[in-house]
Amino acid sequence: PEALSLVADLEGAEDMIFTPNITAKTGARRPRSGPTIVKPRKPDEALVFRTFLRGRSSRSIAVAYPGKVNISWSADSMNLDQLWRGDFLNAASWNTRGGGSNIVGKDTVAPTGGMALQVLASIKEPWIDYSIASSSYEKDKGPEDSRELISYGIPHPDYEFKGYDLDDKRFPTFRYTFKGVAVEEYYRPTSVDGIEALQRTLIISDGLPANTYLLVGVRGDFFELSEGYYKINDLMAMKVEGVVPVVRDSEAWNVKPPIRKTEPKKVKRKELLVPVRGGQKIKITYRWMSARELDK
Repeated sequence: PEALSLVADLEGAEDMIFTPNITAKTGARRPRSGPTIVKPRKPDEALVFRTFLRGRSSRSIAVAYPGKVNISWSADSMNLDQLWRGDFLNAASWNTRGGGSNIVGKDTVAPTGGMALQVLASIKEPWIDYSIASSSYEKDKGPEDSRELISYGIPHPDYEFKGYDLDDKRFPTFRYTFKGVAVEEYYRPTSVDGIEALQRTLIISDGLPANTYLLVGVRGDFFELSEGYYKINDLMAMKVEGVVPVVRDSEAWNVKPPIRKTEPKKVKRKELLVPVRGGQKIKITYRWMSARELDK
């Protein structure tokens, strides 16, 4: 998947091939200026689109599922980053050296955004969202000592991204290891009381250290609702099956995605954590709080 080119249907172009750095045409006409909306080819298949989403992780993997339910998953944090419904992405900026793709759907929610798993010495230990390093950068022009300190994301030593597989409907299963323990993660569109929802499944192998937690929610209200749901905000609620989540107030570190010149920050926030032991399957359902008339 690291070198995979993807074919998408676009307004104004057919069969254009996109990679994170290159846009190459395969005999199609050049798209007109303006929005370049990425669309799945078939209504019952998913579309995986590796991209840079503005303001998010530079290693985003966006997925459009049937029913106009979409996610972005971060290969930096090995975690779900955003969910939205409606149309998928505008990839017009990839026609140049521009600033990446942007979401064109509605009702976007960022339930997590930090590293998926962490071993906590105590329930009060801060969550570290991203692995960040800093160094001096010499500008292209200017005096010899014209340097500035920049921050950037680095691979976390506890994680290794193993890529993803596609099933016969092109639904991806993401794979990575945490402290050498294999983790698989996949998503399925569904509905709850006729409202769009997405079910997330994690399969975690044996061998996790004690006191390992999964970060499934940040900056939410996390009031407990009926049927085991927790309110994230006015747009979305979530439910964890088989494990009792822990709601806590915490001061998280390195909360901003690892983009150049991003300085590490500490932020006080509310978090929803799931204690994990390994050798288990965890199911999480994200549902929007109300129905919404979407563009057809």
